[in-house]
Amino acid sequence: MTYNPQANVFSPDAAPISPSAWDDEFNGTSLDAKWISQHTPAGGFTATVANGCLGLEDTGKTDTTTIGYVQGSLGSTWKVTCKVEVMNASSNKGAGLIVKDSVSGKQFWFMFTNEGGTPKLIIYRVTSGDSNDFSSSAFAETTFALPFVGYLQVERPGDTNIYFRWSRTGQQFLTVFISGETAFTTNAPDQVGPGYWGTATGTINAYFDWIRKS
Repeated sequence: MTYNPQANVFSPDAAPISPSAWDDEFNGTSLDAKWISQHTPAGGFTATVANGCLGLEDTGKTDTTTIGYVQGSLGSTWKVTCKVEVMNASSNKGAGLIVKDSVSGKQFWFMFTNEGGTPKLIIYRVTSGDSNDFSSSAFAETTFALPFVGYLQVERPGDTNIYFRWSRTGQQFLTVFISGETAFTTNAPDQVGPGYWGTATGTINAYFDWIRKS
C-alpha cells in the first residue's frame, strides 16, 4: 500500500512512490512490450489499454484455454498483487492471475469466476501449458455477486511454498491456498500475469486496474 497524503490514509490503489520495473499501472494506450501473450483464441477476443486499466473482453471465443499475458524476471522471491474488476461473466468464465512454470508449461489459474453459474473464487491446476487440460479445482469456496471488484495476490517468499491470497479491500489479505513451489509445477513458477479463462463460448468483461511486484 502507498500513503495518500491528501486523504491521510494508506491506499492500496495509489501507485508506489518507487515502482518496480515489473509493475504496470496500465496508464498508456497500448500494452507494454514486457508482457508475453499466452494464447490467441479463435473468435471474439479483445484486449485494450485505456482509462487506466487493461480490459479483457470475450464475446464468444470458440476454444477453452486461458488467455492473457505473463511476465518473467520475478527473481527467487516475489509477491505479485493485482486489482481486477469482473463486470459480467457467462457460466464457466473467469478472470484473475495466471501463475506459470515456463519450462513445463504447467499453470495455476487463480480467478474470480462464474463457475457453473455461481460466482466464486477458484484455483485450477492446468497440466498442459496453454491447453484446456486442467484438473479439479484446488480451492473453490468463497462466493460473491457480479459485478465484483477484488484483489488477488500470489507470493513465493523463499520457504519452498507458493501462497495464494485474496482481499475485498486490498488492505488485509486472506490466504486461501498454499502449494509447495514444485508440488504441482515441475519447477517453481517463474511467470505471472493477468488473464481470463473459460470452458465454453460466452462473454466476459474484466478490467485490471494495476498489477505490481514487491
